[in-house]
Amino acid sequence: MKKGISLIALIITIIVIIILAVITIFGVNGVIEKAREAKILQEISNEKEIVSAATIQAKKEINSFNEETLGKAMNNITGVGETYVFADSDNLAVQFKNSERYYLVNKDGVIEGPVYPIEDEYAGDITKNGKYDGSEEKPYQINCIEDLVVFSIMTNGGNIELGIKRDNFNDKYVELVRNLDFNSIFSYNDYKTNKYGDLNKDTFEDNIQTELTKKGEDCIGFTQILFNGIFDGKGNTIKNLYMRAENGYLALFGGRIKEIKNLEITGEIINTSWGASGIYTGDGADYVISNCKNYANITGYNFAGGIILSLGNNSRIRNCENYGTITLTGYSWCNRGGGGIYGACGVKNAIIENCKNFGDGYGTNDYLGGIGGSIYNSLIDSCINYGDGWKGGIVGNGCSDDSGLAAEVRNCVNVGKCNTGIIFNFGLDGGWGISNVNINNCYNLGVVVDAGIGPKADTFIISEGDSNLNISNCYSAYSGTSLITSVKEKNGLNMQVVDVYYNTSTATSTEMPREGIIGLTDEEMRNQKTVLDTGKTFVEILNENIGENEDWKQWTVGTNGYPVFVNED
Repeated sequence: MKKGISLIALIITIIVIIILAVITIFGVNGVIEKAREAKILQEISNEKEIVSAATIQAKKEINSFNEETLGKAMNNITGVGETYVFADSDNLAVQFKNSERYYLVNKDGVIEGPVYPIEDEYAGDITKNGKYDGSEEKPYQINCIEDLVVFSIMTNGGNIELGIKRDNFNDKYVELVRNLDFNSIFSYNDYKTNKYGDLNKDTFEDNIQTELTKKGEDCIGFTQILFNGIFDGKGNTIKNLYMRAENGYLALFGGRIKEIKNLEITGEIINTSWGASGIYTGDGADYVISNCKNYANITGYNFAGGIILSLGNNSRIRNCENYGTITLTGYSWCNRGGGGIYGACGVKNAIIENCKNFGDGYGTNDYLGGIGGSIYNSLIDSCINYGDGWKGGIVGNGCSDDSGLAAEVRNCVNVGKCNTGIIFNFGLDGGWGISNVNINNCYNLGVVVDAGIGPKADTFIISEGDSNLNISNCYSAYSGTSLITSVKEKNGLNMQVVDVYYNTSTATSTEMPREGIIGLTDEEMRNQKTVLDTGKTFVEILNENIGENEDWKQWTVGTNGYPVFVNED
């Protein structure tokens, strides 16, 4: 009996020692905190399991996975009144009333959470009470929709009644620190506030979320930011942006920016009488737009572009992508244009490089290109168009002036279904200006209506004088009703076509090739047999034609058999 008691006492002593050791290591408060954290984690796990089970139940209702069916399923599991289900942007949100935790469920049933509305003591203050000064080391912070709204108000003259001072942030740095969704209550500090008044200019004062998301001809949505500094999106997305105007240039940013980078946007931007684009209007010069993506649908009258509206002198557009549909509803000025990356180019020394367009283009305007509406004294390099409906797969119109500078398209690819593969039009309306355009080392894999490379026959609008169109080392896997370039000299045009190849198996024209245009069968193009009695394959011939042009990309065989650029396929 004594031995039994001694053994029990020993066990109790060990337990006490362990407890004392834990308390010594973590402290009493630490133990309590660990227990509380474990309890919360268990509650979250249980809540996620409930949401998952309810989602499975709700999705059994064919084509009816919505807030009503999910709410009913939640009530079946938790009891009526224990949870609240509502639509939040593209998701369904579930709130547990006891814990006040939220979970998001997307259309595929994937659950995210818990999520919480943003709690920002300094919402609307991008300095965050003076913590950030706009320097490169301490950039201003955009943390919620209220920050974005006040940022816009400041750059548009300020608001005395709200105590918001005017500031265009010359040379200042601003960062977007999280994804923001205009349609989600979780992107606002207080989505019910009406302190900012009639933001959408429809004469009614609603809560901030309604003001920014209500659509219609009387609602302007979010107001453009007239910014003169450097904006870093940090890889985040501004979702469901809605903007509408009836004049001027419209985009998320206007002003004289220095740089915009690492930003994505989705939504809709409409200008019924002038121009619209996704990221920037292009008002300034010497700026850089890099690593930006546009998913918003863009509609403009005279100009429209996925990333930028009208290029500025010495501007650089790098590594940008467009997925939005671009619609040009009309035109009233010769240097117009619509494009997947940019609308118009009436400047000097702009460079558009390593950009991709996946969006389709619509409009009767000839200045419609998968990358740009027009190219003028500037360069499009290493860009790809996958979108359909464009007049030119890469550019709608090519032109320049008498300064000696030339417009150039090089190392570019079209895959989309377009009128012409690379360029559609040559010259400017009204016949003014000497046009010098070079198209080098490009190819087309898209099914075309007219010419495989371009420009289309009879689209030349040039003045009397020495205009030059040079096309070198290009090929098209498809040709339409015209030859690969379908060109003819006109009004003093000097045409030089060297080493340009078209596919005789897909060409529908009965015209004979002119000098410099060479026909190959589809088998010769893609099966890499030796061609033209040279003892060389098509890829070898293309690489040989590069010669001393160091800026031209090297070729290799793609997965579909056709030549592609090295490291591209």
